[in-house]
Amino acid sequence: MIQVPPNTGLLLFPSLDPDSREGRGHGQTVEGLNRNAPLGLFYLAAIAQRAGVSCDVIDQRIEPFDADELAQIVATQRPPWLGFYLCDYEVPRGKVIRMIRAVRAKSDAPIICGGPPYDPRPLLEAGANAVALGEGERTFESWLAGVAGGLRVEQIPGVAYLRDGEVRRTAPAPLVANLDELPFPIRKYPGRYVITGNPMIRMPCYELVTNRGCVLHCAFCSSHRFWGRFRVRSVDNVIDETMMLRERYGARYLHFRDDIFAPSRAWLDEWVAKHTTIGTRLPYSIYLHPDSHRRDVEYAIGALARSGCNMICYGLQSVDPDVLRAIDRDPDEPARLAEHLAACKKYGVMSLVSVIFGLPRDDGAATEATGAWLRKHRPTIMLALPLQKLYGSPIAERYPGDTPVGKFSAAQLDELIHRITRRYYLTGWHLPRLAWQVLWRNPRWFLYVLPRLRHGLDYFQFTRRRKNW
Repeated sequence: MIQVPPNTGLLLFPSLDPDSREGRGHGQTVEGLNRNAPLGLFYLAAIAQRAGVSCDVIDQRIEPFDADELAQIVATQRPPWLGFYLCDYEVPRGKVIRMIRAVRAKSDAPIICGGPPYDPRPLLEAGANAVALGEGERTFESWLAGVAGGLRVEQIPGVAYLRDGEVRRTAPAPLVANLDELPFPIRKYPGRYVITGNPMIRMPCYELVTNRGCVLHCAFCSSHRFWGRFRVRSVDNVIDETMMLRERYGARYLHFRDDIFAPSRAWLDEWVAKHTTIGTRLPYSIYLHPDSHRRDVEYAIGALARSGCNMICYGLQSVDPDVLRAIDRDPDEPARLAEHLAACKKYGVMSLVSVIFGLPRDDGAATEATGAWLRKHRPTIMLALPLQKLYGSPIAERYPGDTPVGKFSAAQLDELIHRITRRYYLTGWHLPRLAWQVLWRNPRWFLYVLPRLRHGLDYFQFTRRRKNW
């Protein structure tokens, strides 16, 4: 059983792995390859530490526990409160509901849930006291003060709660206007988080963010609504965190999880100058958008490469103009992404391009055209996913409830993903070239990925698995 200090608040992160009887889904494949750090909970734990509140983060992927074990821990260790992270996916939602019910059978400890947007009612009906509705730090500070000082849930900003069978919401909590004022997130389980889907990774790898929000408003995403106003940390603040990660934890690689890294030319130039002089000089990976640095694509990729960036992830989604318009994207994005991929190849930066199948107005021809585009422009890695109607996204509002978004069934989408992904990787000499590149530039990657080979075969669609959810 997990050992936790008595009278310590618990922040709990459930795995995306389905129960064995549910088969192997996309969540299990992703977590088999990439075990990402729960940065949100690590930030909240740092907030608790700054306030002098005893708090621990338990990651179910590293310290396994089930609902009954958690209930026993609560009964014996008597934590003053519990917090659960989850997102709008069936597996973690079901797990958290079962855990809350089990805890409620043994304890009346206050429970708060948070994470990306989802329907709060099932969690509240299971026994949670509150569900945080947006950026967590200000709400969590009020929650901690409320637990200690007897505040009622309706006095805590930025939460949903249940009263007389009705879900009610308090006024939004203020955003953190200056991200530099936040403490650096704690780093529990050092060296236990790995992103083997990135062939350039070195261990130990640490993840961090430089901004919050997104300057774009894609219809399938809720990030721009969840985070509110777009905000950026100062370069100096980010440099301080990277140096701390190297000196205290021995970091050898950084992965930036921003929706879009370095959205302005000025921030990019300052970052490149300082990371390569006073910074850690560690290699790193980032996310960009096809519209990023649209007037200076080659300059931006070259500068990033010189500063140590060796992997860039992009979201293409589709190449069909009608489909792109239907998801509030620019039909010219494929041409601009082609510029990015050409620059990546010129400067030796690996690339990952993700696409979404099952989008509005996709009649099948759009999917085939997207597959052909990928085979022509050859990013290092491609990832095809089925559309998920995320709670709070524009698509979820335009197609409410069980309203179908596209013409394909779940089984048809799985088959499309399987066929187009296999065709991509088996066309020409793509996989042998990739293996040779990695062997030449980062051979230790094979040591990280071999224990996860089954999940890699699932990822590349080389198994019989047909469940990409």
